[in-house]
Amino acid sequence: MRDFTVEELDSEIEEMYGPEFYFELYDDEVSKVTEFGMAEYVDSESDYDEGRQSRMVIFKIGDRLFRKSGFYDSWGEYSGWDGDLEEVRGFEITITRYEAI
Repeated sequence: MRDFTVEELDSEIEEMYGPEFYFELYDDEVSKVTEFGMAEYVDSESDYDEGRQSRMVIFKIGDRLFRKSGFYDSWGEYSGWDGDLEEVRGFEITITRYEAI
């Protein structure tokens, strides 16, 4: 697998698949072939709120992680992946919650 930039990956995905690449990763948690290696689903997030939803999908190629954000609007039945493709890294956080005893 050769080294590549985020911009090269973004262009490759757009040429080969268009926005369907991100819909399939997000909805079906599948892997997709790219010139730079296998793009494997890692995680996804959403914040559904009264018919509108911001969402993002995280995928990896080799040991590099990438994030693409988008939205879904059930009222207008419109969705898209309009955010920039970004290279990201994972990190852990500790959360303390409290409950009645």
